[in-house]
Amino acid sequence: MKFKSQLTFIVFATIIGVLSISCQDNNRYRNQYFTEVYQPVQIAQTLNEPIPEEFNIQDVPWYCYQKNNCQAVSLQMIAEKFGINLPIDYFNFLVGNTFGAMYTKGAGNFMPNSDPEPGLIVAAQHLGLSRKYLYTDDSSVFLKTLRHYIAQELPVRIPWNAAPAMKYAIESGYFEAPANWKEPSKSSFIPHSIVFVGYDSSSFYYYETIATNEFAAHGEKGIRIPDQIVLEAINSLSSRYGLPWKYMLTVFNKDSSKTSLSPVWERNGKELIGNQFGPTYTGSLALFAFSSAIRKEGLKMNNPIKRNALLRITKTLSEERLKNANFLIHTFKTITEIQNAAQYLHASNQNYEKIIIVLENPELDEKSIDQISTLFKESGDYEKNAGDIFLTISKMNQDLIK
Repeated sequence: MKFKSQLTFIVFATIIGVLSISCQDNNRYRNQYFTEVYQPVQIAQTLNEPIPEEFNIQDVPWYCYQKNNCQAVSLQMIAEKFGINLPIDYFNFLVGNTFGAMYTKGAGNFMPNSDPEPGLIVAAQHLGLSRKYLYTDDSSVFLKTLRHYIAQELPVRIPWNAAPAMKYAIESGYFEAPANWKEPSKSSFIPHSIVFVGYDSSSFYYYETIATNEFAAHGEKGIRIPDQIVLEAINSLSSRYGLPWKYMLTVFNKDSSKTSLSPVWERNGKELIGNQFGPTYTGSLALFAFSSAIRKEGLKMNNPIKRNALLRITKTLSEERLKNANFLIHTFKTITEIQNAAQYLHASNQNYEKIIIVLENPELDEKSIDQISTLFKESGDYEKNAGDIFLTISKMNQDLIK
């Protein structure tokens, strides 16, 4: 089957990328973040159970979206394998990284999302799934473990650098090659999340999560990719982010326990309110710091590179806040507090739309720079207010908001 679609990647570096930049002289702090937040488990060195030479999981749906978060899409496909059928917007809400933002002073990095890994933990618990984040530095142990879980009919979520894998996706026949397509350079970096569903003696098969046109498919074997490229793509992401291990995979399984939405509301509220880690700010604090930086830059923001970057950031923030608000409005129609939070997020979306209009003018003057800075600060206030409401909701009677 060939899908009339092209690959596209709408991804941004997560907090782990920011930490690797802002804390490059403090490996201890960075490693502490990964080991405490990710809850990693080292892969055992021996797996003696015999497995088939080749295997494909038959009942995993393949979903591809144009503008969605690859982590949430990965979780959606895996959850449906276990009989959990929910729309993608619900998974975006559960993972929660679209409610976040971060900015690093000095490095000038603003990211309209946050680290999805903590959100995957909270999301899995709510769905009644267990989550294991497994790691190793041994390539042979990693490949054997990956095949072991697939042979157990457990689809495996893989975070990697998509650049080395794009050639195989294009050549798979599932996607049309973009016009004048060229294989990405060795230095290209596209952090991404996909799902592995099969293997043979020298390769794996996976489902892509992002493409130009959305599609849903069932019973497809997937994109074939050699062992060595799998290792290269995963280790590339690990190296770029400064992870204290080379290879990692995430496995979900059915669990008897299931939590309320309270931890989800709490996490998403904290994502919106934000925090400070040295020169790195998250949530509303990132918007406040970014607002000050724009005002300080002044007319330097007319630089085409800075201006285009700001336009891309603002468009992403606008899209995300509109999606966040609409999801809350339509999903929790009878909860006044949630409706109020949605209105704050919608007001933030409107601010970003105003910024986009200003940025589309031929030239920015001091008045327009001041307007952009003010609107970012106002959005920070709106998003903090929404976050405060989320924290209040997390303590409400869960029967009302489950």
